[in-house]
Amino acid sequence: MAWLSTFAYFRDVFGKLNELCLALQGKEINILQTKNKLVAFSRKIQYWISAVERNNFECFQMLYDFLDESEMDLDMEIRDVIKTHLSSLQQSLSDYFPILENQDIYWVQSPFKIKEKPKGFHSMYYETLLELSSDTQLEAKFRTVSLTIFWSDVFDEYPNLAKQAIRILLAFATTYLFQNMLRQIPNIVTNLMLPQICEFSYKT
Repeated sequence: MAWLSTFAYFRDVFGKLNELCLALQGKEINILQTKNKLVAFSRKIQYWISAVERNNFECFQMLYDFLDESEMDLDMEIRDVIKTHLSSLQQSLSDYFPILENQDIYWVQSPFKIKEKPKGFHSMYYETLLELSSDTQLEAKFRTVSLTIFWSDVFDEYPNLAKQAIRILLAFATTYLFQNMLRQIPNIVTNLMLPQICEFSYKT
């Protein structure tokens, strides 16, 4: 029964990883949204570890149902395997994304909540940010539009600040857009070549 318990756990955890991957895809996703989702997932892993230590498996639905239906407790050895795997997963997440807790770009996401100068921020830009964050009309607008639209709209009034924000937002958060572009290449080539092929066939 140990291998069934292990299988159920991996089925649950890979399902959660798949949900994360899907959440990181999309044309509107930006690096700040990606960072938030990854930080949230890392915090979830920490919670799962603590839950396993308390012999609570509700966060792993298939494993929980299997143990409940079998009326059995999970072996300590399997529990240790699960904790080790979750710890390894959390470490891998930290290794691949070492700046998850970096707050230097927080001002882009919440410009009206900044209380002190961001680390590495030029004083001139911070003074401009203070002006922007004191504008109640812009604050009202900020609540109704996306980050990209907001920073694009304030470009004329705050060009240097907006330029930095847009540069951050336009960074490739994931490979989704690139992969999606590659999938379109065969269709583009076909559409370009088809008229020439038809013309050649007609002449011959």
